[in-house]
Amino acid sequence: MAERPAADEDEGREGSLPGAPGHLLDPTFRNGSVTAIGVIGGFSLAFLANWTLMPGRWGGSALVAFALLALGIAFQLRALAGMLETSSLRRVRYNRLVKIFVIGLYLTASGVLMALVAEVPAVSRYLHF
Repeated sequence: MAERPAADEDEGREGSLPGAPGHLLDPTFRNGSVTAIGVIGGFSLAFLANWTLMPGRWGGSALVAFALLALGIAFQLRALAGMLETSSLRRVRYNRLVKIFVIGLYLTASGVLMALVAEVPAVSRYLHF
């Protein structure tokens, strides 16, 4: 009895291109990731723009928040730019770009939390608990 040739371990996985080796993604699978990264990146940029235009002085925590936001957005934009390249159809490259995006997402979320903390003294003047 003849042995079956070893199948590619990624073959048939979600997002794989039918009839192609399992290390290639279906372009429509990647398109959803490009859309999600673009939308979240847009929200991140909008938050940064609105927050920096608020009146008031910037203290140390605001500067840390700005640095986290800017760095997180830079990671998100790097992931988006990488997803637009045709090489992102390779599963290994795609997974790496997703990791870069997630790092950017965590940095941005940390920056948003820090921005909220930085605004507590200003907002507390208007709240009477």
